[in-house]
Amino acid sequence: MATVTKLRRKPGRPAGDTGLKFDIVCAAEVAFAVYGFDAASIRQIANAAKVSPAGVLHHYGTKRRLYAEVLKRISESLETHPVLSRPDGPGDDSLHRVIDALLDWILDNDLYARIILREIMENDERVQSARQLPLRDGMQVIYRAVRIAIGATPEDPISELLSLQILGAAFLFYTGQPTHRSQAAVSIEGWEKRFRTLLIQTASCAIKIG
Repeated sequence: MATVTKLRRKPGRPAGDTGLKFDIVCAAEVAFAVYGFDAASIRQIANAAKVSPAGVLHHYGTKRRLYAEVLKRISESLETHPVLSRPDGPGDDSLHRVIDALLDWILDNDLYARIILREIMENDERVQSARQLPLRDGMQVIYRAVRIAIGATPEDPISELLSLQILGAAFLFYTGQPTHRSQAAVSIEGWEKRFRTLLIQTASCAIKIG
């Protein structure tokens, strides 16, 4: 039987959560990050949270509702971010701050980053109901931050396209850090500094070309 592998997550219990519900959501975050929505099971989550599968269903009803709760927490994390939720701009400095803030958020929330990446890559069936999933609100925070930073209008798709480019590159880089560490000829810190610089330069060039 597959088990849930522990990954780093930010500590802290949201206000209003009981201990059991918090443990279930924490276990679900790890399971969805490691296995994705389809492969993660209620039994895996229950075992990690040290509760029965019936106990998980008692609190959340279905795996989809539990997943929606995890996506809601991701969105809330983005919506309350001091830079991403209140960007200034437009200008190169503003775009640099947004990109740096997004990269820092990904580093601080590696489980959330993995879940978003999986949701973007694997949600063929769920994409039709994406408007009902709480993650949409969090993605809008990112789109809006980039839009303000580059001075685009809400009707211009460049901000959404650029956001997806930044997210895709950042998620793949940071979630692949174990591979980078084993194969890189330089320290991972050196790679990260170069990656940040390259990503900012690429984004700035994309705006000018667009």
